[in-house]
Amino acid sequence: MLTTLRNHSNKQPSNDNNQNSNKDIAVPNTFVVYRPGLIKDLKVQNRYILMGIKLVLEKITSGDLGLIRELLVRVQRMIMSQFMKEQNLLYLYVKTATKNNPAKQSLIKTVKREMSCVDSTLFMFFNTYLNTRLTHKHLPAMRRELYVIGKTLLWSFGRKEKELYSMYTAPQLA
Repeated sequence: MLTTLRNHSNKQPSNDNNQNSNKDIAVPNTFVVYRPGLIKDLKVQNRYILMGIKLVLEKITSGDLGLIRELLVRVQRMIMSQFMKEQNLLYLYVKTATKNNPAKQSLIKTVKREMSCVDSTLFMFFNTYLNTRLTHKHLPAMRRELYVIGKTLLWSFGRKEKELYSMYTAPQLA
């Protein structure tokens, strides 16, 4: 599992643009694109992030501070990559695609606000533990915080997959 996590945290997003069905589609009269593989990439990344958190929780028990730090850096990278994809591709697209649907616009705004709170918590967690010389004294608090973060991310990913990812559909081109 550690090797899988290492490989995934260094992996670039899939870009299978060699096949016509996987090419980005420009939304007419906007600077927004639809990326066919985005939702699949986000779902896979959600699973790897949760796997990474689980692995950190397991390694906290062993007390290997160097490995814990390495795993935290990898999980942080995956979360940052996920955050950037969602901000620059998902939210922008669904907001544009639903511009004439006030109910969906309201839902997007609500979900984005909720996710902003989750993101702030994550950034504070990583700032605390990656900018501190870790000692074994930090591990009990880190375990508690990371457990709550894992549960919150599980909820967050489920909410996004149910509410937002379903809005991410190919544009209707004339």
